[in-house]
Amino acid sequence: MHPADKYARLKDQIKALEALAQRLRTRFIRGDAPLASNAVEVCVKRQSRRVFLKDRLPDYILREPSLWEEASSHVVTYSWATSASNSGKSGGEDDPIVVDTW
Repeated sequence: MHPADKYARLKDQIKALEALAQRLRTRFIRGDAPLASNAVEVCVKRQSRRVFLKDRLPDYILREPSLWEEASSHVVTYSWATSASNSGKSGGEDDPIVVDTW
C-alpha cells in the first residue's frame, strides 16, 4: 500500500475512533453507561485548571510587537482522489495536522 494511502486510511480510522471515544465519554459523564466491566473500571471526575483570558488584556498590550514572536510548524493534509474505490471517504483538507517539535 502506498504511504499516502496508508496515512489517509489511518487518519480516517483515528477520526472514527476518536468520535466513538467521545460518544462513550459523554455516556459515562451523563451516567448512561456502566463504569465497570470485568476487566476495566472507568473513573469520572471533575478537574479544574486555570485559564488565561487573553481577551481581557488591554489593546495596547495585544498590539505591542515586542510581546509576540512568529512561530511555524509543519502541516500535513490529505484529500481522497475522486475515484470509485474512494467514493464516500471524507477528505482531510479541513483537518490539518500540526506537528511541532517540542
